[in-house]
Amino acid sequence: MNSSWMWTGSLLLALAGVRAVAEITPLPEKVPCAVPDRQDFQIPDRVQLTGWLGTRIAANETNRLVKIDTDRLLEGYRKRPGRQS
Repeated sequence: MNSSWMWTGSLLLALAGVRAVAEITPLPEKVPCAVPDRQDFQIPDRVQLTGWLGTRIAANETNRLVKIDTDRLLEGYRKRPGRQS
């Protein structure tokens, strides 16, 4: 699956107000690590993009994603083949 579609889909879900009720917690490791990790788990809700990339994503959200009709976008998944045929 194209990563840009996955990113767009995740942003659309966030814009639609779909939020997890409980805080996301990572599962414990089943096998002990031979080498300790150098980076800790990140909680996705607390990650904030800044700089040029953060500005671009915020502009994309306000100028493009908010204006997209989600029913029209998801219509092809709900009833195949959709309007394109």
